[in-house]
Amino acid sequence: MDIFPSYVTIGKIFEQNFLFEVPKYQRYYAWEDEQVDDFIRDISALIRNHNSKDHFFGGIVCVEKPVPGSNRQQRELVDGQQRITTTMLLILSVYKKYGEILSQTSDEDITTIVKKRREKIERKYINYEDEINRKPVVVRHLMVSQADEECYEAIISGAPKVGVRDSHKKMNKAYEKLFTFVSRSADERADCNEKINVLADIEDVIDKCCTIIFIDAKTKRDAYALFQVLNDRGMGLTVGDLLKSKTLEIVAKDSSSKEEDYILGKWDEILSGASKAVDRFLRYYYMSVMGKRAGTNSLFDDYIENIFEIKENKAEYTEEEKAEVVSIVEAIYEASCKFYKIQSGEWPFEDKQPITIWDRNRLKNLIDYLDYEITLALLISATELSHTKFNEIVQILEKFMFRYKGICNNKHQKVADIFMKEAKYIRENLSEYRVSHLTQQLRPLIISDAGDTLFKENLKSLKYIKKGSNKLIKYLLATLNEYHKWCDEGANGKPHAETGTVINFENVSIEHIFSQNPQDGVEATFDINELRNLTLLTLEENGDRVRNKPYADKRKIYIESEYHINTKFEQYEEWSQENMDDWLSYLLDLSCKVFTV
Repeated sequence: MDIFPSYVTIGKIFEQNFLFEVPKYQRYYAWEDEQVDDFIRDISALIRNHNSKDHFFGGIVCVEKPVPGSNRQQRELVDGQQRITTTMLLILSVYKKYGEILSQTSDEDITTIVKKRREKIERKYINYEDEINRKPVVVRHLMVSQADEECYEAIISGAPKVGVRDSHKKMNKAYEKLFTFVSRSADERADCNEKINVLADIEDVIDKCCTIIFIDAKTKRDAYALFQVLNDRGMGLTVGDLLKSKTLEIVAKDSSSKEEDYILGKWDEILSGASKAVDRFLRYYYMSVMGKRAGTNSLFDDYIENIFEIKENKAEYTEEEKAEVVSIVEAIYEASCKFYKIQSGEWPFEDKQPITIWDRNRLKNLIDYLDYEITLALLISATELSHTKFNEIVQILEKFMFRYKGICNNKHQKVADIFMKEAKYIRENLSEYRVSHLTQQLRPLIISDAGDTLFKENLKSLKYIKKGSNKLIKYLLATLNEYHKWCDEGANGKPHAETGTVINFENVSIEHIFSQNPQDGVEATFDINELRNLTLLTLEENGDRVRNKPYADKRKIYIESEYHINTKFEQYEEWSQENMDDWLSYLLDLSCKVFTV
């Protein structure tokens, strides 16, 4: 491995006219508030110490990138782009502050000095004047990733913010913090000469005190390998970044290849979200493919060994191995598109019959409202099936999870193992998979851990909480509302819902049948927050027309309610103990019939 390390200051690197380009396999700008704040504290400490000591900012790994027709020292920035980019944002903050001072002063001497300093910064750090085949061109000293380029250019030019991607938001926020630091430091001084002296101190710190180990690699293979070694399996980088780097290393050639460009584009999309969301996807995708969890600290290695099935230290990879890597990255990309939809409760297929809006809303209930993310690995695999089978699986999971976990409060481990194994089984049996295979796994759990007796007892213990979300009660009553007609007509065959109306939980209100604060002053002799005294109304229905009124005054509104389960109150002329018990019994029996697999 040919590498040429040197210990230099950041200012010295730019004095030598190195031009840095963030290569395709690198991640976008990723520094969080904490890292930017630490950077600012380090710079502040150097200024307070009057440039009397150095601060080591880590290593910078580069690879030569010849530019045809030019002799400039172009380098691909393999490792250290976060530090270099943040340093450049600090320089741009100083440059902008000089510009503000220039617009505010009429002193000719200060104007002359500030203009020269801005020109120096521009030549040294921002723009490089080059010739290509004897034609003048101007290029940036730092060229950020293509995805971040528009945001970076907007910062340089002072154009309106660009904030489409997560990395744009982070870069803009870092720049705002750095400019605030520079501006406050200068504005603490009343005299204009002292202001520009403060800005000169910040320049000097960058030029003379911010030191790095500058490592100049000769080949892309050396750069890729060194990049991974220095980051030690995820320290400082996400697993997604390392997988991107490793797969690009495998398909890389001396010059750009269409395979390299293709998987770069796929990784760019996979990694475009926040790092935590990407890591979450990679873990669930691994469960979906392998039928088991990856190790807490070994996700990268587990992917390399089990998903890609490649040996890390090979000198060369065959064309077949490269093609397989491209195919797997494509599969990961396709799964990520579906995953990000699913985790937000969005239907991952095109809208087409026989799937209705009501059907699609079941996924939103399962993931977004009830928050049963334990099902995600299984759902990723289920997207490989038809949209109708996916729909069947969603509805099974929704009912099962509400009963097994939501009401009977069983632990996750047993069912999580079933879901992961089923996810793998789907992938291995796509053409002949039957949804009954899943129900056969889940029915024994209902019998053993969520039988009718336990289910009813736990439902009876549900209580309205005045300052709580009451999510489970809302969901229970709303779902029973959709199935009550099927039950009242004899409950024949599989549970059949009325799918004409999709319930919006934001419009669902829990109604106390015996009012919480009755106007007639009659006090309840029972706990009014129990399930037997609850039903549901729309927010509009549960307004002044029913609020705290006696049952006799509310009964007609119940019967005419948008939620047709309330037609049951036609049978109850008064709200007696006997009728309360009958209402509860009705809800419990209907629940056992509906929430089954």
